[in-house]
Amino acid sequence: FDPARLDLDAADQMALFNFMVGNTDWSIENQDNVFLLRFPDGRDVPVIYDLDMSGLVNAHYARPAPELPISKVKHRYYLGYCHAGTDWDALFAKFSGMEEDIMKMIIETPGLGRGDRRESGVYLDSFFDTLDSEQTRQTRIIERCRPMPQ
Repeated sequence: FDPARLDLDAADQMALFNFMVGNTDWSIENQDNVFLLRFPDGRDVPVIYDLDMSGLVNAHYARPAPELPISKVKHRYYLGYCHAGTDWDALFAKFSGMEEDIMKMIIETPGLGRGDRRESGVYLDSFFDTLDSEQTRQTRIIERCRPMPQ
């Protein structure tokens, strides 16, 4: 992992996605449930996989990362990086702009029962409620970002 090669916009989007689904079982620098896709221009784009420990999936065996101050996978915790030039408003607007499509996907997912659709919808609604509140975005996301690894 070379932080200088990391596509910061892609890392920010991946971190917010993980926050949205309640996933704390990932690390870019350790490549835990993340692989780095290197493009010809030298950029490393992180790609997440294995979301069974996320609050959205809510597997019966799922637990949050033990070093975090949360006790349930349904509790979200932001693990993205702090870095100069983060356009938080654009990042939040991008996800807010996908709300309708994301919620529609929950409704249209084959094999997902009514109760699971409802539970998933409520869980994702709470994420979008966070994005709708400037104060909540500040305290639950922006102020929790972690320093960039060196």
